[in-house]
Amino acid sequence: MNVQLEGGHTQAVLSIAVTTDEHPHCLYTAAGKKIQVFDLRSFRDPVEEYDFNEDEINQIVINKKEKYLAACDDSGQVKVINLDEKKLYRTLRKHTNICATVSFRPNRDSDLLSGAYDCKLIQWDFARVRSVCTMSMQDFGTAGEAIGSPMLTPPFVHSLALSSDGGIMAVGTENALVEIFDASKRTLSYRKTFRRHTQGVCQVHFPVFNDNFLVSGGNDGNIFLWDMTHSSGLGVTCNGLSNGKPHCEEVLPKFTIEHSHKVNWISSGVCANRKFFVVADNTCDPMLYAFPE
Repeated sequence: MNVQLEGGHTQAVLSIAVTTDEHPHCLYTAAGKKIQVFDLRSFRDPVEEYDFNEDEINQIVINKKEKYLAACDDSGQVKVINLDEKKLYRTLRKHTNICATVSFRPNRDSDLLSGAYDCKLIQWDFARVRSVCTMSMQDFGTAGEAIGSPMLTPPFVHSLALSSDGGIMAVGTENALVEIFDASKRTLSYRKTFRRHTQGVCQVHFPVFNDNFLVSGGNDGNIFLWDMTHSSGLGVTCNGLSNGKPHCEEVLPKFTIEHSHKVNWISSGVCANRKFFVVADNTCDPMLYAFPE
């Protein structure tokens, strides 16, 4: 089932998210400063629109209970929207550069993570508008080992994703690496690095129907499906303490798609018992792919 959605944005779609329970059949898309909502049952014009962000939106994400939507933008801010009341709930400000990615932590109602071009990953208590801890991605991975990646490329944080139970976190960086962290405890611990992309990893995503896999998409136009059942770790924690040096581990992806455009955002869902993931790129129309079984 490959379908293009038309009649909504007039700018490139940079981010998408899908709800399944509290707001069924809804697909949220972001372009420019606006967020539009589509009904997956009709694939027609948008049914709702939000306009709270002050600059171009880079990513949107919805929390596990489907009550809040977070949108980060080029100003470095994160806007948290209450979907039930359809209004702005909180604004988070601390990043010193473009905020490219944001994610809620499952099973931690007020926890949110954001990553930016200041190479920082910030953990927030968004209800209190307070940062809990800050991590520098310069402390992790080995940029020189990334395939085709310049050794001096800064590890700008492009994307992050957490498994449905919140136990694993993946981070995609400009130096073509996918960093994997243990997020089962309050503080994060480094586990390993995936390296296969030749340019910045702009999206990482755990399919909503299977935490055993991770999907990554890059500026190189490649989409990789990774097997997460093989795990190892060294225990580099949020407070900087380490039991060993971070390293890159040679792991091959289970599946590869050569997408025709630079990937901007990946999401997934199930409709009519069909598993799919959605890819937004530099065109105005997202692409739906059937999930490989």
